Amino acid sequence: MFLSGAGPGEIWSTGYGGMFTITLFNILSGDLEGAWQGSDLPSTSLFSLSAKAYIAPQFGRFVPYGGIGVGVYRESVLNDGDTGTLGLRFVGLKLKFPLGLVIRGEYQWVNLPMPAPVDLDRRYILGLGLSF
Repeated sequence: MFLSGAGPGEIWSTGYGGMFTITLFNILSGDLEGAWQGSDLPSTSLFSLSAKAYIAPQFGRFVPYGGIGVGVYRESVLNDGDTGTLGLRFVGLKLKFPLGLVIRGEYQWVNLPMPAPVDLDRRYILGLGLSF
């Protein structure tokens, strides 16, 4: 589970979502991510589903990572909206604690197509999860 913010900051407000992560050989990882981003504009929001792949070497409790992703989105704006595909580039850091607790911070550069009614070019995530 995570909370998110997005930019441009004068348009987007708080969001939330969740992700499922699979790690292979303690260095390669993949996420399935679902996110909803709220907006300060009336009746405006963005929902996205993404698949992400990244390299995540582990250094004790610290796991820095970076990678790419693709997904689909639905942006609602008043009585209109737009549906399409998106691209992601991202970097982040996971902190692993005993009993499988993981805290995660991530910064994403989001690439929406030009026809999207309201631009969203970056998203930042702070999450809490379990590793088993």
